[in-house]
Amino acid sequence: MALRTPPSWLQNGSHPAENDRLTTRAIYNSTGIIGATSLAVTAQAVPNMTVNVASGWCAIVGTPSNSGTYVAYNDGTTVLTITTADPSLPRVDRIVVTVNDSFYSGATNNVTFQVLAGTPAASPSAPATPNNSISLATIAVAALATSVVAGNITDTRSLTTTNLPVLPITGGTLTGSLTTPGLTSTSNVAVNNSTAANVPLVVTGASGQLTALQQWRNNTPTVLTYIDQNGTFYPLTGTTSAPPIDLRSGSLLNSGTIGGAIEYDGNVAYLAPNSTSTLTTNGGRGLLPSRHFYALSATRTLTAGSTTAQSLFGVGLSLAASTTYEIEIVGQATFVTNTAVANSISVITSYTNLPTSTNPFVVGGVDNGTTSSKFLSGLPLTGLIYTTPATASTYNVNFRVTGLVRTAASTTVLTPQIILSVNNTTSFTVTNNSFVKITPVGTSAMNSIGAWA
Repeated sequence: MALRTPPSWLQNGSHPAENDRLTTRAIYNSTGIIGATSLAVTAQAVPNMTVNVASGWCAIVGTPSNSGTYVAYNDGTTVLTITTADPSLPRVDRIVVTVNDSFYSGATNNVTFQVLAGTPAASPSAPATPNNSISLATIAVAALATSVVAGNITDTRSLTTTNLPVLPITGGTLTGSLTTPGLTSTSNVAVNNSTAANVPLVVTGASGQLTALQQWRNNTPTVLTYIDQNGTFYPLTGTTSAPPIDLRSGSLLNSGTIGGAIEYDGNVAYLAPNSTSTLTTNGGRGLLPSRHFYALSATRTLTAGSTTAQSLFGVGLSLAASTTYEIEIVGQATFVTNTAVANSISVITSYTNLPTSTNPFVVGGVDNGTTSSKFLSGLPLTGLIYTTPATASTYNVNFRVTGLVRTAASTTVLTPQIILSVNNTTSFTVTNNSFVKITPVGTSAMNSIGAWA
């Protein structure tokens, strides 16, 4: 063996073809196709016992190892014939491109397609790929088969790899504008040539501007998060297990003056409205509400003549554990008395797994039953908010409930309810468009949001 200089670098003299192939080996260091669509094997539009091999390039690392890399090119679609199927057993054939070089063995110098017929067997396997060859596909040939369809073809191609180093860009400062002239259609940039998951990036643009960015995995496009030339933010395409935007940290910033920061503490999300306050637990940020809401779309009829608590809306809400909620209930109840007996109405909640020391909300709101109503707020209670005059008549009760609910370290179900004190009613309803709103505002131990002094 001796040190060699590729012929492209010298004038005069003669050089063996092997020297030229060693130059190619510096570029293509593994057997594979050059370009993702090269030499693809497909069935005929009307299936028969032939297949098509597409045009394209391939690189074949020769044997012995110092023979360099051969490059072959198919300049048009080539039709290959699959031999007659076995009458009783299946087989698996292999389609290859093979380079023959008499300098090393044999008497032929060419590159050729081969259909290597497998051995019929109950559990057949494809023939091995010969030396100086690239495998393009295997063909499953069933017993008595008269055609090859797409499902019989298994693609065995892989992309060639390169010896050329891919260097990171480090140091220095980029100033001015970085443009990509001529970026007017989709182009692929390979970032992973693994046979299990080939992952190129797809960049689409016009006039040198980036307008789309996708990641392809196993031939499936996934849009990546990016910002286009107009400053529009495009989040990741979400799935059932991966939402478009996922604030995962659960930890709030405790220093800095970062206006516009969005954070998540494991219970609720916050936004820093400006940069005038540091982002400590009690300052520099406000709540990003995630409100739950339920309203009646029709009048809800309750059981008349009953003093048992009844659901205002017919639903209960499952609350998160260890969380503080702000609640508001607004509505109107109508009942008809059949005797001149004073009655009272209470709005309460039914709940499970709440801390026993926590009063769920503040009750307020009184209607005089005749001409007008007013809303009051007061101490926590679940008692009287309306008393009827001592006459038999129809009464409308407007109510408003506001306050806090703090859940324990377990799932909580909260159900707004309403109770009459006396069972002297012949009709009891909740008016259409009565509603409840409940909003998580922090952990069960929180007591402030904002920069309180």
